[in-house]
Amino acid sequence: MKHPFGISTVVGIGIILCMISCGSAPPSSTPASEEEGPHNETVQELTSVKERTKNARKLAEDFEGPVSYPDEWNSAESRYAQAEALKPGSEQAYQEAIETYTALEDSYNAIALKAIFHYKEQRDQVLQKAREEALEAGAAALLPEVLDRADNTAAAALSRYEAQDYYAFAQESAMTEALYVLLKTEASALGIRLEIETHNLSRFDPQTFAAAEAYMQQVASAYEGKDMALAQQDATAALAQYQQVADTGWEALAEEQRQRVKALREEAVNLKAPAAMKTAFEEADSIYTEGEGFMSAKDFKQALELFTQGADQFAAVRDATMKKRQTAEKAIKTAQDKIADSDKRAKSAQAKLGGIR
Repeated sequence: MKHPFGISTVVGIGIILCMISCGSAPPSSTPASEEEGPHNETVQELTSVKERTKNARKLAEDFEGPVSYPDEWNSAESRYAQAEALKPGSEQAYQEAIETYTALEDSYNAIALKAIFHYKEQRDQVLQKAREEALEAGAAALLPEVLDRADNTAAAALSRYEAQDYYAFAQESAMTEALYVLLKTEASALGIRLEIETHNLSRFDPQTFAAAEAYMQQVASAYEGKDMALAQQDATAALAQYQQVADTGWEALAEEQRQRVKALREEAVNLKAPAAMKTAFEEADSIYTEGEGFMSAKDFKQALELFTQGADQFAAVRDATMKKRQTAEKAIKTAQDKIADSDKRAKSAQAKLGGIR
């Protein structure tokens, strides 16, 4: 007997009844949470934290974090490379990436803050040394206005640091150092210029002195134009030119005194001073010899000082020897006069005696 619904219909109904009785449902692919794509807010948040991490990383790197804290830097760099390789697709994967980059941002910020503090300490030392060298060169007396500007720039740099404007701080600090270095160079040049004018040394090399003066004018122009590199270049050139003028002048003056001391020494020798004034002559001669040594070493200022001292002592030895010689000659003449007078008296007495007889 045939079933009223047919074989296929019966089989289909049986399958349905079996599914209902077994409580089964059609199989699904993957959980809904894993299929769900990221929300727009999540995507924006990841983009934002990645940018912040990138900036924190750059800040740490720019302020020498890799050099100052290599272990921490290398650890962060390893994690950063792994994070950059992530390709999140789901909401959950995006959230995990956000957590990873947030931790990296904190790590780079920690390195940056320590590196910046260390950087500031180093800059403070550099600026202190540069300022001290400028003061030693005479900047306070010769260039007080420029010194004030440098000090004000240093104060501005500190304000930038305290306001956490670190790149501006680095820029102001670099400007401060440039000003102090310029101060040292320019003050040194002006100090030598004063030396040249005081001793009228420019007469020995007027052309080089004129060139130095021109460079100093260019320093002022470059400084007013805020071209610190050019100002430093011109100041360095002026310093070299002034130094050349000074060296030429001191050498010429030393040579003048050298010829003077040699002439006075010769006069003393001709008067037999080495025998008559042995100790004094040897002292003067020792100073003269020392002066020759400094002359050979091109220390012309020291040579000039010694030649001048030696010349004065040889002059004193010469004069003392001459006076001693004159005294001796006078004594001899006096003795000779006495002998002559005695002879005269004796002859006169003999003549009188002869007349009596």
